[in-house]
Amino acid sequence: MNLFLADFSDHSQQAVLQHQEAYHCVRVLRMKPGDKLHITNGKGYCAEGILRTATQSECLIDISGKIEQASLNPYYLHIAIALPKSADRMEWFVEKSVELGIDEITPLICSRSERKKYNHDRLVKTAVSAMKQSLRAYLPVIHPATSFNEFVKISHSMLKTICTQSGETGFEKFAAENSNVLAMIGPEGDFTIEELSQAIGSGFQPVHLGQARLRTETAGLYICSSMKSLVH
Repeated sequence: MNLFLADFSDHSQQAVLQHQEAYHCVRVLRMKPGDKLHITNGKGYCAEGILRTATQSECLIDISGKIEQASLNPYYLHIAIALPKSADRMEWFVEKSVELGIDEITPLICSRSERKKYNHDRLVKTAVSAMKQSLRAYLPVIHPATSFNEFVKISHSMLKTICTQSGETGFEKFAAENSNVLAMIGPEGDFTIEELSQAIGSGFQPVHLGQARLRTETAGLYICSSMKSLVH
């Protein structure tokens, strides 16, 4: 089944595919008016529709089936993750974390970050592709890159953790006891002592992810898996 990201609300009778979605529908899959397709708005709603008009820049869809709302995760997870050295590794993390149902991702720029630039549009496209491939109806928020100093000053109404090898408590303990979690993951070489002190002063709980030293993107996936398996 092919799933498309479309613009519609829970009471719409029609939906619109634009830009890459329309191009993929018309030029790649060669769909034509009268063909059936499945759509999601990325905000939890799914429906079946019939292609009414089709161009490679915009497609109009008549919603033919009931608009259904997908179930939410029993938890909310926001990961602020330092940009890895390789852009491919960041895209890999976004792809896999979306498949596992992450809610928000913030690329983080830390003191020891070796890369401080990235392609935001490419990450969003990666997230859309992963959402459709895994047949999910929720598209996570991909925030612009934010410096560590700015991020720790933002008010967050959830449990705040910072992952570090020096943490005395395992992340699983918090994942089992809290349904809304923010986790900060540092770059290769970990956070600096000053960053850890600043985060703790801002209410972040230092936690570890076990004895093994994990790559940045692997640590992010570890947290996604922990929340999925421990929170119910």
